[in-house]
Amino acid sequence: MKSVKPKSILFLLAAVLFMLSSAKAQAPQIFKVEDFDLKGPVKSCTVITSYGQEEFSFDKQGRLTKQKTLHSDTDYDVTYYKYEGDFIKERRNEIYRDKEFDRGTSMAHIYTLDTAGTKRITESIISYAKISLAQYDYIYDDQGLLVKTIRTDNRGVDETRIERDTIDGRITEQFYLNDQLVKIQSQWSDIEEGITLLKTMTVTMDRDKPQYRHTISRDTTGNIIKNTEWSELSGVDKEGRTVSYKQFTVDENEYDENGMLLKRIRKKGKAKEEDTYIHQLDGSNYGNWIKQIITPDNTYTTRKISYHAESDPGSKE
Repeated sequence: MKSVKPKSILFLLAAVLFMLSSAKAQAPQIFKVEDFDLKGPVKSCTVITSYGQEEFSFDKQGRLTKQKTLHSDTDYDVTYYKYEGDFIKERRNEIYRDKEFDRGTSMAHIYTLDTAGTKRITESIISYAKISLAQYDYIYDDQGLLVKTIRTDNRGVDETRIERDTIDGRITEQFYLNDQLVKIQSQWSDIEEGITLLKTMTVTMDRDKPQYRHTISRDTTGNIIKNTEWSELSGVDKEGRTVSYKQFTVDENEYDENGMLLKRIRKKGKAKEEDTYIHQLDGSNYGNWIKQIITPDNTYTTRKISYHAESDPGSKE
């Protein structure tokens, strides 16, 4: 499955507050069918693995409306998404433990849109115990691009400013948290071995020094051809001294003529691993897979897929 997808809600309230305080500027995101390695008018998809189960529901526009993550028979999380036209109106995260609703860690994200001047979206985060956790204000320029995010909570106000420039077709965004550079993101196209690749590179900064670099190369259909990660880490040597070292990982993917993942080669330092992907399709006109086996470890994922009735009535396991 693609690497970009919504994450399970696996945190307690303290962890939630930490994530809110450390979040960088990002506009409210609408997740769609294609974000989950799915095609066509999918109505629901249940993903079953050896370590858990997730259920996804989509409307006829292909937007995610519900996500349920089952950790056990008694512990699960449910996220609901509500829309108003093309605008996300609400996102509610409900936490259940021992089959009981946990009001203290469940929360609602309420979005309001103001277009009186330049576009502005306000996100209010409120717990089901009616505690205000934080507010985010997303401010856009005249071209509809996000230029500033303001986070307000009981510890104060943080402002993230985004500066952009384009040089020779390469778009670069610089993110400043309270005037401190924290992230650089670049997008450009390149040609390698006759193939046009769309590249995105994200660099995370720490006191103006790069700490993590992530580059994704996609073909024109959106498939990830190469995924490169570089990081500078610290540790303790045998004498107890703090030392830094660099870690470099490259994933290279191969696909069949229908865009189905066939092989992934991972290079990490001098080590090299190769995984082969085997898929069973659902028999619909959309060619979605319902079983994926990864060798040589023989791990597997099963999906149950249904479609909106007027489009494709068939679904299999």
